[in-house]
Amino acid sequence: GYNRNAPSSNSLPLHDCQLTKPSIIVIGNEGEGLRQPIMKRCSRTIHIPLVKRKIVDSLNVSVATGIILHHFSNQS
Repeated sequence: GYNRNAPSSNSLPLHDCQLTKPSIIVIGNEGEGLRQPIMKRCSRTIHIPLVKRKIVDSLNVSVATGIILHHFSNQS
């Protein structure tokens, strides 16, 4: 089967994640994120650490998706 990875605030920081193949990255909506039934089916959850100075509180879902895909595309 596939490893299912989902962004979440109570999870592993993105920079500590290695993508194993095959994998699926599951992205929720900006308002509510992922529903619990979907989260429960994920192998692990990840998050993008934001700077401590609180320049931003959150990221737009398309920006977060781009950061996640970029991170994993740079892994060999």
